[in-house]
Amino acid sequence: MAQSYVSSDLFVQGSLSAKQTVLSAGCVNDAAVVAGAGIEATKVVHQFAKSVDQKPGTAVVAATDLVHQVFPAGTTVSVIAGLLVSVVTPPTGTDTVTIDLKRSTGGGAFASVLSAALVLSSSTPALTPQSASVASPDLNGSDLLEIVVTVSGASAEGLIVEVFLRENPQ
Repeated sequence: MAQSYVSSDLFVQGSLSAKQTVLSAGCVNDAAVVAGAGIEATKVVHQFAKSVDQKPGTAVVAATDLVHQVFPAGTTVSVIAGLLVSVVTPPTGTDTVTIDLKRSTGGGAFASVLSAALVLSSSTPALTPQSASVASPDLNGSDLLEIVVTVSGASAEGLIVEVFLRENPQ
C-alpha cells in the first residue's frame, strides 16, 4: 500500500487512530510525559543515594562500610553521579578525616573510584556539603561499593557520607 505524505503541519480536531505509530528520535521529552503516567520502572533511569553516618556528638571513627551491590550481572548498568560529605564538628588543629569510595569488580580487590580521596580538615566548614570528583563513574553488574573513613585525631564529630547512583533501565 502506498504511503501518503503531508508536507505541512496537520491538525486533527477529533481522535487519530493508527495500527502502529513510529515516533522520531527525540520527539518525546520530559515535558511530554504527564504526571502519574505509570511508566514501568524497567524503562526509566533511577537516581538514589546510599549513605553512611556517624552520630553527632560522638567522635568520627575509622570505618569501612559496604554500601551497594550492582544488579544485574553483566553490562554497565549504573553510574556514580556524585559523592557528598558533611561533618557536624570539623577536625581541629592537625586532625583530619579522609573519605574514599572504592569499587570491587568481579570479586577483585577494592580500588578507589575518586580522583583523590576527600580530606576534611580544620578549614572544612561545619554542616556544609563537600564533594569529591569521581574519576571512574561506570559500574558493572555485580560490582560492590564501599565507603572508607580514616581518621587522624579525635576532634571531628558527626559525619554523613552519601554516594549518588543512577541505574539505567534494564
